[in-house]
Amino acid sequence: MARVRLVHWNEAEGGGRAAELRAAGHEVEFKPKLESADLKTIRAAPPDVFVIDLTRLPSHGCGIAAALRQSKATRSVPIMFAAGEPAKVARVRELLPDATYTDWRKMPAALRSALKNKPAQPVVPGLMAGYSGTPLPKKLGIKPDTAVAILGAPEDFERTLGELPERVQIQNGSTLGARRGRAGGGRQNLDHLAEEDLGHAD
Repeated sequence: MARVRLVHWNEAEGGGRAAELRAAGHEVEFKPKLESADLKTIRAAPPDVFVIDLTRLPSHGCGIAAALRQSKATRSVPIMFAAGEPAKVARVRELLPDATYTDWRKMPAALRSALKNKPAQPVVPGLMAGYSGTPLPKKLGIKPDTAVAILGAPEDFERTLGELPERVQIQNGSTLGARRGRAGGGRQNLDHLAEEDLGHAD
């Protein structure tokens, strides 16, 4: 029996997968939404293996895996990725080639193999791995119909942002100037602190 930490972004589906793993004799920890406090708890008492489902939000799953590899406490714990669209799984595989990739039908055998064949020198991708290629506005959470305040950003930061979602209004904290997205003015009054691009995507 292994202690398995399951990462799945849908509570109902994840609960079903957790039940399958328990039926196979494993102790399973599952929470649909992981927060920073959860990662601290995981680092304090790492499981035997991480199982990350890629059918939903694969970039999030990849980001979680990158964070786990960044920490010495969890770096040597085997990481398994289950299911997902082939093209997106291929992108994750490029970043974490030493993880185990399988589908749920083959999970029992794949899990046993992963436990026996831990990576000797785990690959440690950047913390924002899985986000490279994603437009900067998406990384920063800028959505259509919002007003975004830029505070303390470089002079050319608006150009760095690139094309914005529809009806986004940019307000520069120093000049109070505004720039609109493709289709004109914003409706929501959301102040958004734009941070510098850390260089990662979906």
